Amino acid sequence: MGLLSNVPNRFFPRRSLTKLDQTASSQRGVTGIETAIIMISFIVVASVFAYATLTTGLFAADEGKKTILGGLNKAESSIMIRGGVTATRGGVDVDGNNALLITSTSTDEYAIATVKFVLTTALASGDIDLTPPYTSDAAGTDPDASGLESPGVAKFLTENVAINDAAWTVSFIGANDGDYILEGREKAEVTVWLQQEDVTNSLWDLGTDSSDPFIDSATELFQTKSAFSLEITADGAVLSVSRTSPSSLDPVMLLQ
Repeated sequence: MGLLSNVPNRFFPRRSLTKLDQTASSQRGVTGIETAIIMISFIVVASVFAYATLTTGLFAADEGKKTILGGLNKAESSIMIRGGVTATRGGVDVDGNNALLITSTSTDEYAIATVKFVLTTALASGDIDLTPPYTSDAAGTDPDASGLESPGVAKFLTENVAINDAAWTVSFIGANDGDYILEGREKAEVTVWLQQEDVTNSLWDLGTDSSDPFIDSATELFQTKSAFSLEITADGAVLSVSRTSPSSLDPVMLLQ
């Protein structure tokens, strides 16, 4: 027998060794659970982050697609001027007596009464709704309210006057399908009316106040050597025009 065979058991208590083993085992179990919890937490966080990243990427891609499509739609609905911008002269009945008298001492004056230009679509596939707020029939006074719901707005500005909702009419030139939709190769002549025409008396009237779309006073008349800007918004398409009136007023003028 060995040297320790006769040593009493009280020097090596079995119960104490068992408790130590159990404690160590318990600690190993707790450590394993904590590790598992940490790993699970890491996986959950990583999954949430990946989902958030994927969602953000999809949202950004969708917004980019909308931007591109919006740009294409805008390009397809663009309008452009074909040819020049012309103006017509009118004798304005400033004193309001329904008779036109223009001399060096009279109050009546010549001024630019209308501005005209021809529109086409920038792309053959783009259709523009040019339903006008006014029409003209060369009788009584022109223009007349069309009674139609127009998606277009014309803004006219000079150094003397600003008209935020100017009167405008449209007539199609050449082949067209009879509606107010500018399509493909169609051409539409737009007339912006700065004064109201009195067809009966062969003159042009001033507006009455800000409730109408016309120039209201002699000091605001669009006359010689005057710059103007015109913005037409129609069916989502925007057209800006800037020109200057000539040094003398002829019956019909090409504006530069």
